[in-house]
Amino acid sequence: MAKQSGEEKKNKRKKGPRFGKLKLLIILGVLAYASITFVSQQSSLATQMQRQEDLFAQEEALQREIDFLNAELDFIGTDEYIEQQARIRLGWLNPDEVKYVEGEDGAIVQQTAEPQSGATESPEPTPTEEPEQQNGEVSSGGE
Repeated sequence: MAKQSGEEKKNKRKKGPRFGKLKLLIILGVLAYASITFVSQQSSLATQMQRQEDLFAQEEALQREIDFLNAELDFIGTDEYIEQQARIRLGWLNPDEVKYVEGEDGAIVQQTAEPQSGATESPEPTPTEEPEQQNGEVSSGGE
């Protein structure tokens, strides 16, 4: 039986290194999986960080637009805005103002605000008619 115990020792020794190789393969497999997962997570994290920066930049741009629109909304309620829009859209002039309009043929037409009765003290703008253009001609409002 001494031979058997010696053979058993050899068999145990052979099984020992196999088990050590199996451990090593398992550890290497886990390390490889962990490395691949880590690299993947780093890539995903970098993508998410870039997306977050883009969203912050977009938020700042939208906040600037909101501030601009709020300022414009505040301006809309003022007398200056009403006068500005009356001048732009309706062609209104103050009594002491003169408007010059150049026609397509190069003719310059002078327009003044029509005086209102008792309007010498009132600084409010008065409406004027825009010259009508037909076939490149500029006509005055009285024609």
